[in-house]
Amino acid sequence: MVPEPTSESTGGVTAGEQRPVLTRLERPTGPGAEGIIRWGLLLLLMGAAFWGRSYWMPDAWRFPRRESAPDGLSWLPFETTRQGVLERLARNGAQSTNIEPPRMGPMVWASHVNLTLEGRPIKEFALIYSDEAQYNFRALGRGGAKPLDAAALATPGSDTARVVAIRWQPSRSFVDENSQAVPADVLGELGIPHEEGKNPQGSGKIYRWNWTGVTARYETVSNQLILDRRPPRDDSDSGAK
Repeated sequence: MVPEPTSESTGGVTAGEQRPVLTRLERPTGPGAEGIIRWGLLLLLMGAAFWGRSYWMPDAWRFPRRESAPDGLSWLPFETTRQGVLERLARNGAQSTNIEPPRMGPMVWASHVNLTLEGRPIKEFALIYSDEAQYNFRALGRGGAKPLDAAALATPGSDTARVVAIRWQPSRSFVDENSQAVPADVLGELGIPHEEGKNPQGSGKIYRWNWTGVTARYETVSNQLILDRRPPRDDSDSGAK
């Protein structure tokens, strides 16, 4: 006599029942090598576009048009006293060779070369103080570079004479120089120029900013920005060194 099949002998399936349908176990998978490479290339392209934005992005996208007058430059405000300028230079490690005495006769511009202010390298800048005086150049001494003596360089009235004009030679890229464009350092300080025109002398361009009480002028040939809060004067006079 043949025994009837039981659930134990049929693997848990009795007569009239069907085995359950088995499905493949799906396991979550990562992006894989191909996906990682794709995202890596995308991030690389985005980084390159951001790093090289000065080559393709219009200035109007990168810098706004400034409606209010700046209070000097970020690294040197107007109204800083002559004594204050000298103390700041000394505090930043300036040497006697970083101050440039007039070459011929008295000049209103007080010139400074090849120094660093708060970690920012500055090739050249010059100042006009409210009394149009400079420094006590005899205190610079001779015999090479020496630490700047702010107290000895100060002339009478240094505690009240204040910065009223700044001439700055900003750093500029190869593209800026050859396209006669305003350097990014200047645009970052002043925003988009209000006016643009050709240099009357025939080469280069001149860009101007006009606010109430403050004007600015950048020349591509000389690579000089003049920021002035004095009453308007003849351009030929403001460019003298």
